[in-house]
Order: sequence, then structure tokens, then C-alpha cells
Amino acid sequence: MTRLLIRSGIWVFACLILTANISASASSAEAAQVGADPGLDGVWWITSYAAELKPIDGGAPPLKADALSEYQQWKRAVQTDHTVDQVKTHCLPQGVPRLMGAPYPLQIVQTADHITLLHESHHVIRHIYMNDVHPNDDDLTPSFMGDSIGHWEKHVLVVDTTGFQVRTMERVGFDLRTSLDDSGLPHSEKLHTIERLRRIGDGNLLEDLITIDDPGEFNKNWTVRMVYRRQPGMRLLDYVCGETHRNISKVKRIS
Repeated sequence: MTRLLIRSGIWVFACLILTANISASASSAEAAQVGADPGLDGVWWITSYAAELKPIDGGAPPLKADALSEYQQWKRAVQTDHTVDQVKTHCLPQGVPRLMGAPYPLQIVQTADHITLLHESHHVIRHIYMNDVHPNDDDLTPSFMGDSIGHWEKHVLVVDTTGFQVRTMERVGFDLRTSLDDSGLPHSEKLHTIERLRRIGDGNLLEDLITIDDPGEFNKNWTVRMVYRRQPGMRLLDYVCGETHRNISKVKRIS
């Protein structure tokens, strides 16, 4: 009887240890899956290109009447060669969201307090300052790419950008008109964007949801979606005005 009780006790103890080990392993696996930061480092290439941005929920951008008239005039002028896109012609920084929609690769370099986006298109470098604040209005100089502040919400990188410039370079003999996309969609000095970047699918895709807040040109906020695929082993190439650039014929084009 004593031996039976001892054997039973040993068996129960062994079961408890085995159960504890299984639970610990499961907890560790779950923690690794939920808690590990997958990171955004690497080279990414947009999966499809559209010259004209469209809201994620369909329809056309909610332009105000005056802005819509300006947009239509701009497109007619470009089509009839009465004006040119100076940003593209002079390989200038394209701003947000325009640069994020370019059909060229970009590389993301991630550290704890700073994320850098290296764009092959026009060789633009975009800085995202983590867990920081925007400068005061008096200290914030409007720029092509604006001032970007980021923070993490679990595995989502949230980027708040403001301080965009609208027109510049009149001093060199022409009027530069910056826009939200390659079709000339206008924005004002009130433009404010909020991006939410995260890896999706099997982790080899990167999604960027860009909300456009610009009460100067639009009746309401609206959001566009861009998706990029990871490119292991790819290196960024030179991008020089007037020179041959990367072959982008494989990028799907959406009319």
C-alpha cells in the first residue's frame, strides 16, 4: 500500500512538472508571437502605382469647390503642355503622401529613437523622430517633407507630419506647385497627415494607411492605402535628373 501511494505521488508530481513545462513553453511562444517587434527594417517596393490618389472607401477626394476648379485647371494645363510639374522636372522632394506612392523602392532604417526612410525616388531622405513633439509654430520652418513625429502602438508605427510648404522657388524664375500626387492634387499650408504603418500577411508586406487632414482644400479628412513588398537583397540605385532610372515596368499601374 505504501509503495502504491509513493508511486502515485511520483506520477502526480511528474504530471505537474510536465504540465508546467508545457504551459511555460506555450506562454513563451505566445509572448514571442505577441510581444516581439517584427520591425520595419529593410527595402520595400510598392505593389501598385496610381498617379491619382483615391480614398480607401471609394469615390473621389472630397475637394472643396475652389480646390476642385484649381485641380481641373492644373490637369488641363499639364495635358496641353501649358505648364510642367516642377517637382518632377527638378527632382525635388515630393512630400507626403506623394513620395510614399512613388513606384521606386525605399529603405527603412529603424532605431529606438529615430526611423529613417531612404527613398530611391529623387534620393529623398525622410526623418521620423520617435516619441518627440513638433517644434512650436514660430520655430517650424515649412519644408517639402514636413516635420514627422512617430510612436508605436503595439506593432503599428504611427507617424504625425505637419509643416508642409506649398509654393517656393519663385526667386529663380518659376512658381513651384507642390501636390499630393502625380496628377497635381492640391494641398494647402494646413496639410497634416497621419500614417499607420504595419507589416501584414506573412510579414513580407507593409501597409501604410495615410489620413489626409487639410481643411484648406478638402471638406473632410480622407484616407489612402499603400502596400509594399519586402525586397531581400535589393540595393537602392542612383536617381539623377536626366539620367536613366530603375526599370519600373513590373510595378502594377492603376488608372
